[in-house]
Amino acid sequence: MGVTPHHVCRPPGNVSQVVFHNHSNWSLEDTGALLSSGQKDYVTVQLQNGEIWELSRCSRNKRENTSSLGYEYTGSKKEFPCVDGYIYDQNTWKSTAVTQWNLVCDRKWLAMLIQPLFMFGVLLGSVTFGYFSDRLGRRVVLWATSSSMFLFGIAAAFAVDYYTFMAARFFLAM
Repeated sequence: MGVTPHHVCRPPGNVSQVVFHNHSNWSLEDTGALLSSGQKDYVTVQLQNGEIWELSRCSRNKRENTSSLGYEYTGSKKEFPCVDGYIYDQNTWKSTAVTQWNLVCDRKWLAMLIQPLFMFGVLLGSVTFGYFSDRLGRRVVLWATSSSMFLFGIAAAFAVDYYTFMAARFFLAM
């Protein structure tokens, strides 16, 4: 659920041509599989209005000189944030919590919070329901927790936002 696939910023318009390491025979969605996490790769795209953009993981640069679409560029460019979202490599994972709620770049810490919060729910549930099973009986607590697992599991699967998902996962673990 918390896997972060390769990604690049979404360009601010419709793409007419894509260049990645001086190869232009791929679509923008196909270049995600070629990006490696350790390198400073970017994808150069030309929009239908003629603008040329360099798309990287957490930012995008607009080239000032739009005469050449080549991969190497030494002219001036302006950096912009990824306000239009991201394009993810979907060759391995079609959908994860990271891709569904754009938990990359400045929101990466939210993706890293998924598993520790789940395990904290396990810890809290062990202590709490262990005590209640001693006081109320195991059968009552077993039925209550099993029903809760069913309901919170469905709630986590159909969560529409990140915070609902995290709350459902926490109570599911508990």
